[in-house]
Amino acid sequence: MKTHWKSNVLFYSTVVIYMVLTYWLLWPYEPITIHSIDIMNMNNIVYAGEDLKYQTHYTKEMSYPVVKVTRQIIDGSVFVLQSGKSSRLPVGKHKVEVEVPIPENVCPNIYSFHLTAEYKVNPIRTVTVIARSNTFTIKKRK
Repeated sequence: MKTHWKSNVLFYSTVVIYMVLTYWLLWPYEPITIHSIDIMNMNNIVYAGEDLKYQTHYTKEMSYPVVKVTRQIIDGSVFVLQSGKSSRLPVGKHKVEVEVPIPENVCPNIYSFHLTAEYKVNPIRTVTVIARSNTFTIKKRK
């Protein structure tokens, strides 16, 4: 029995699409490796109403677009800070310094900084990268 060429094209097209979708879904993407987040404020003390200064040490192999950056401080409860800008960090091993304002209504305590970045690695998948700093202290100005 002779098969029609259109059915062969349809079959092989389906196989190729299946393989591409499987690759996109299962490949272990690593858009960025965050080695550390270091608090740069003097003596790891930040005052409510002022800026938290931190430096991120990272290695980036590919230039995937950032969809969303979430920054939080955590002391048992979670306090969401101003969202990060969707920027493209350069590929390679780098350090970047960033400042984020700490609201005045944050209670004095010992916190850690939590960074979450979502990267669009292909048309059907987003990968989330999470990093956390060492602890630091938030105080109120007198």
